[in-house]
Amino acid sequence: MEQYRRNTKVLYVDDEAALLSAFKSLLRKEEVETHVLQDSTQIQSVLDKNGPFAVVFSDQRMPGLDGVGVLETVVKSHPTTIRVMVTGYSDHTDTMRAINIGGITSYIPKPWKDDHLRELTRECVERYNLAAENKHLLSELSVANKSLQELLDGTVAGTVRLLGDVIESVNPDAASRAIRIRQLGKAFLDMWTEIDIEERRDIQTALDLCYLGIAVLPPWIQVSLNKQGLGAIDRFDVAKNHHFLAAGLVKEIPRFENAARIIRLLAKDYSGAGDPSDEHVAGETIPLGARLLHILNELERRRTENYHGKEILEKMLEQPTKFDPAIIKRMLNRADQRTGAGVETDVEIASLQPGMVVLEDVFSASRQCLLRAGSTLSSMSINYLKQWHGKDPIPPKLRVRFAE
Repeated sequence: MEQYRRNTKVLYVDDEAALLSAFKSLLRKEEVETHVLQDSTQIQSVLDKNGPFAVVFSDQRMPGLDGVGVLETVVKSHPTTIRVMVTGYSDHTDTMRAINIGGITSYIPKPWKDDHLRELTRECVERYNLAAENKHLLSELSVANKSLQELLDGTVAGTVRLLGDVIESVNPDAASRAIRIRQLGKAFLDMWTEIDIEERRDIQTALDLCYLGIAVLPPWIQVSLNKQGLGAIDRFDVAKNHHFLAAGLVKEIPRFENAARIIRLLAKDYSGAGDPSDEHVAGETIPLGARLLHILNELERRRTENYHGKEILEKMLEQPTKFDPAIIKRMLNRADQRTGAGVETDVEIASLQPGMVVLEDVFSASRQCLLRAGSTLSSMSINYLKQWHGKDPIPPKLRVRFAE
């Protein structure tokens, strides 16, 4: 952090040479850098060459530019400089002009009292530097906060990616479902522009990590899920509520507390029914992200090869006590506007993209099954296919469906 440098420069403007000399002599032992100016019309030049000054004193009655004009010039160039009028006349009109135009903070009568002038100079210099140092520290703090925020954001993003990779390495089926949920959720967030940036980030994190609990299930359950698919998850009580495990893991990560609560409440019905029974929330008191995930999970649970997307949402709309109808209506509106979703096509390996759904089992030349039909491609699975293709070729094109 750059250290603040005090400004002790003081300028006195007066057409009387004797007073300028007296001013310098008076402040000789003070911890200030004294400047004087006899020709008031040169004020701008002095400001450009030696400014900014902590304090500028100016006589009022001078040939050329009067004191109000001098201080007006100062305020335009250096608005934080403290400005003091020195006058030998009790002219109320000039004083008011100096306040309104020159922005003076005080004035001192001529002839001045030495002790008063010295004390006023010290006070003005300190006042200027106190304000300037505070501004400097706030600026430095803002820069530091921005750097810290960038670091934290990068750490959060890196943590989410790492945990996402853990899900994929343990259970590819869960990772495929997580990818579809994340894409649908992101599309929803993109059209709900009134969500503020903090809530958006919490929801996005929850979308990314809602299946993390599956990665920490006991190995014997993992074997069953990998063999039979996620459809078998309801056979195991601990697996059925895997989102509780995910929420417990996520809440221990700094800045993930809100995302953890979203994940914990994702099974709550809109009426407030359902687990967790120890948290009594309903309707819009349930976090938006939890209401969204509740719908997206049900979409995934009901989805089949011939029954998906808009049809499921329309059926869910008939259950207003279970699902937030406002969210479903927004999603249906988006579904009506989409043109490319669900299109099936053959795509070369080099053109595969995360989110595409593989429609046929993917076998290598040696008849190794690399991906099952219905799998959603991720960056990791695409790299896996490309690397395998280099040593044991797979078909040059895969039949895929673009994400809904």
